[in-house]
Amino acid sequence: MENFDFEFIDIDEKNNDDIDILFQQKYKKDPFMSVSQSFTQSLIKQKEVGCISMIAETPILACSAISIKFAAYDEYLSSFLKYFPASSALLHNNSVLLLESLRAFNLPMQAVLAGYQCVFEDLKWVQSNEYNSTIKKDFFNCDFYWIIASCKNNGKQIELESLKQIEVADIMEISKYQKLYKKCGFDENDGIISLLVERNKLEKLIYKLSQ
Repeated sequence: MENFDFEFIDIDEKNNDDIDILFQQKYKKDPFMSVSQSFTQSLIKQKEVGCISMIAETPILACSAISIKFAAYDEYLSSFLKYFPASSALLHNNSVLLLESLRAFNLPMQAVLAGYQCVFEDLKWVQSNEYNSTIKKDFFNCDFYWIIASCKNNGKQIELESLKQIEVADIMEISKYQKLYKKCGFDENDGIISLLVERNKLEKLIYKLSQ
């Protein structure tokens, strides 16, 4: 596999118009670098909450004012869900702007996996159902929520239909990764599903699960 180096750039937290966290890629090949620079500039120029950018015909959430919080629920999954803890070095004041998918840069799969590996190596994963029954008063103060599920297949095909049946109409991305890194706490046979969900849809879902 070709080596791809990723670096986290922290932008001044006091500047609310800037992005809290930005992926900055360093590539030896000019085409990759030009894509990265173009996308970085488009991110910095975004000022309005809810604005969606298009890079290489891929819809990208590029809003400097949007906070993304990590949630967990397990009613429709056979195993457990994990979320990023607030103590993570990547979080600023319990909110973070994280690019949904490195595929946004139109990179080859090797680069995508290298990017995810870089992220996972620096994070501590925790198992939690904290938001299943008791929702903190300030929990729904973000526009989008990132839900990460680990579904064990137990030697069988991973069942994704349950996720498709829940009433979350505005899922922006559904991704499944096989054999994702054991060092992150995932078994090599686990399937990983990530969902980026709008606030109102998540509120309705959690309310439904609590009934």
